[in-house]
Amino acid sequence: MTNKPSKTWDAIASAATSDAEMDRILALSDDALDAELSAGGFDVPALDAKSAAFIQGLQKNRATHGDAADRLRRARALIASRPARREKLDRATLEARITTARNDPRFSAPAAILFRNRETKEATDEELAQLLDTLEALAEIVEK
Repeated sequence: MTNKPSKTWDAIASAATSDAEMDRILALSDDALDAELSAGGFDVPALDAKSAAFIQGLQKNRATHGDAADRLRRARALIASRPARREKLDRATLEARITTARNDPRFSAPAAILFRNRETKEATDEELAQLLDTLEALAEIVEK
């Protein structure tokens, strides 16, 4: 591979030009920016409406994801605070409880994620116990 110092220099010069242009645009007043956009053939009111709709969509997504992030924090805290399982369950009991939890309509998506690309037969007893603990924690979170 041949080193092209001229291409590197051109990229640096282009970035500096872009930075200078961005600084110039950021220094414009709202009216001056609108005038420049209009002179460039843009429909400023349409851009304003499209921008407002975009921002509103971002805010809606943020609210949705904020709620999901809060639920995830609560789930992690709950799982971390749960005492270790006292009794060791046999494999048949683990599989039966996991099957019941997987069929619970409240957990269809979370259970699918937990079992993505795996079947219970492929998991160790310890992995099954951890999955059951997670599903039981999910049940507690959903009920709250």
